Amino acid sequence: MEKDYSNLHRGLVLKYFWQVIRKHKVSFFAVIFATILVSILNVYIPFQYLKLWNLLSANNFNLIERAQSIIILVLVLNLIGWILRRISGLCLSYFESAVMAGLREQGFSYMVGHSYSFFVNNFGGSLTYKINKYARAFEKLADRMASDGLPLVVQGIGTVIAINALVPKYAYILGVFCIVFLVSSFTYIRYKLKYDVIASEWDTKTTGAFADSISNHSSIQLFTGHEYEKERVNETIENQRKATVFNWYLWEGFGAVGNFYSVVVEFIIFWVAISDWRLGLITLPIIVLLQSYLVRLINNLWSFGGIVRAYYESFADAEEMAIILNTPYEVVDRATTATQNVKGEIVFDKVTYVMKTTIARSWIIFL
Repeated sequence: MEKDYSNLHRGLVLKYFWQVIRKHKVSFFAVIFATILVSILNVYIPFQYLKLWNLLSANNFNLIERAQSIIILVLVLNLIGWILRRISGLCLSYFESAVMAGLREQGFSYMVGHSYSFFVNNFGGSLTYKINKYARAFEKLADRMASDGLPLVVQGIGTVIAINALVPKYAYILGVFCIVFLVSSFTYIRYKLKYDVIASEWDTKTTGAFADSISNHSSIQLFTGHEYEKERVNETIENQRKATVFNWYLWEGFGAVGNFYSVVVEFIIFWVAISDWRLGLITLPIIVLLQSYLVRLINNLWSFGGIVRAYYESFADAEEMAIILNTPYEVVDRATTATQNVKGEIVFDKVTYVMKTTIARSWIIFL
């Protein structure tokens, strides 16, 4: 029966992630709020530049003070954004390191309680690798969500709203572009999901093959199994290479699709903008603002592929450990009913100790 690669046990993985995350809620929510505020500033600041461009295009030197006040406001907003980024970065560093340590402790503490048969049926190197992949999967997921995921949501929605307030026509174009890009990306990545899982499985098998051969080095030497072990491990390495390179080829295809969409929407936006400018419907500062927002939006959408890739790869890596955490112990020490109202004591009644001198002397002579 073919394996169901679409089932990554996401609920199970998140369940065990949350058991550790909830111990660090303060840093967790600090990262979220700081990132959201920075994203809002990234949408608001270009509006201030639009005001500046409008003032400068008037060629009225009496408006110099107003232009300078706008520049000062932009400086203050950028400094606030810089402070928020540092707060977010420091909190994220603390949060990730603490949670990763907790996940490693969680995985090891539960795994070590399994019975002898569990460790006989699994390579020690593979089990070690699964614990490390479990923690690294969270790191990859948290990095992507903090650096790309939240900014994509906030800035994407904010950009469409901002442009809609100026020229609704372009907001509709960008809205359709966002929907087409996101749906296409999600569909494509869903298709290649099973190849992410296959590549992850071959990574684990390769590590297990290395660990098995190294731990049995004495047996290999004793029974002259060098050639057999080399052939076996090389075959595993080659299978890993094939799975990995095919997965990377699929990512290149995804990049080609994304680049094509970006080129098309940029052409449409500026073709329409030139026509509207000729009719006097928009001004040059608005065209510059559209360019600024379009570049930011494309960069954010381009990160969507990396977000989904990190999402599926992280769950593919973490599910192996989550399944172990969800596997009940084969041998369970059940608690018995405690005996109550029992008192224990040791009583020496008419006990004497005698050591005869002759025996003691004979031991001394023997020594």
